[in-house]
Amino acid sequence: MTNFEFMKEEYLSLRREIEASISELATLERQCVLATAGIYNKHAKGWEHFHYQATRNKFRTKVRVAAWLTLIALTIFIAFHGSTIVAEPKCHSENNLCR
Repeated sequence: MTNFEFMKEEYLSLRREIEASISELATLERQCVLATAGIYNKHAKGWEHFHYQATRNKFRTKVRVAAWLTLIALTIFIAFHGSTIVAEPKCHSENNLCR
């Protein structure tokens, strides 16, 4: 086995290990978002009724609700589809080790 073949095999094994770690991290992030949503849904009760009565029929409330819903939807979308959004890295090496 030449030095180049050894380096290539080492690179490929490290790449597989990093991809597995990234996949595990994405799963952990998704589970954290779902756990946070579940805890919030179960334990955050009461304040929304006071807030609604204090700011009834105001445009500012509608804008805030729309902004929060957009942020929550984006967070959930990225949690489930974030790995497909990220593009593969471009290969700039002379030996074409990227794939």
